[in-house]
Amino acid sequence: MYRIAVVEDESKFTEQAKEYLARFFRELGETYQVTCYSNGLAFIDGYSAAFHIVLLDIDMPLMDGIQIAEKLRKIDPEVILLYLTKMAQYAVFGYDVDAIGFLVKPYNYFNFALKMKKAVGILNQRKNLSIVITDNRAKRVLASDDILYANAAEHKVVFHTNTGEYRCWGSLKDYAKKLEEAHFVFTSRDYLVNLKSVSYTHLR
Repeated sequence: MYRIAVVEDESKFTEQAKEYLARFFRELGETYQVTCYSNGLAFIDGYSAAFHIVLLDIDMPLMDGIQIAEKLRKIDPEVILLYLTKMAQYAVFGYDVDAIGFLVKPYNYFNFALKMKKAVGILNQRKNLSIVITDNRAKRVLASDDILYANAAEHKVVFHTNTGEYRCWGSLKDYAKKLEEAHFVFTSRDYLVNLKSVSYTHLR
């Protein structure tokens, strides 16, 4: 199932996005779930790694889409981001937050479907899981493919990744359940290893 967030303060564009999503996934023959937010603060304050794709309006009250995207990327570098905007000149900001593109309002279904096909294609290439941890009081999303192994140390779980180490409170067993589908296994009671990161040497 594909999980989509629509962050849009204008109800007519929210309804349009929902209508287009329904049509797109019906034609694709896949299931999906959409969650709508009328402002960016409501979206980012309660954010978790529950979404695969975020459709984000730029011109919004309280906090605009550019600021939201900057905060989002600090938490989740993996989620696919597609900007919605009335002004094409804002599209340049998408490069700073690794957005896959933008749709200028009012957009049509053809252009919408092209962007969604690109997003789904990226997701199908990844095919990995994400988990949310709290590291130094900040939320962070870790992709399973980036985790080499994890170990329990002093009532914390230490994740060893391609970009560094991250410590958080929690149970290694609980994270093992979340990562089981991504081929993580216990090599001892206190070590959880990503089998994809293991290299094998044939001894003669």
